[in-house]
Amino acid sequence: MNLQPTIKYKKVKSAEEQWTACYCRLSCDDDLDGDSNSIRNQKMLLQKYADENRLRNVKFYVDDGYSGSNFDRPDFKRMMDDVDNGKIATVIVKDMSRFGRDHTTRNIILPKPTLGL
Repeated sequence: MNLQPTIKYKKVKSAEEQWTACYCRLSCDDDLDGDSNSIRNQKMLLQKYADENRLRNVKFYVDDGYSGSNFDRPDFKRMMDDVDNGKIATVIVKDMSRFGRDHTTRNIILPKPTLGL
């Protein structure tokens, strides 16, 4: 009987294959078809930041019309799954409130100091 713990290793993509996640969120959708004005502005700022800092393989994760008071948001969950699976090297947000307003949980998810735009 083997009593040694089983260790699962995730396959992490190489740096060239990993994505830069740009996360956008807005609590109230402005009823426009497609992205709201705020989401469009966030995307523009994040893409510009990624370009200026040579961050490659940009992928947007957008929760338009979702509160930042909790982390039960579809694209946030998808992004965190991609982080856990080694697909994402960097996550950038316009400011920390876009990531989430629950400071306690946010600090558990992001234990290291981070910089916003």
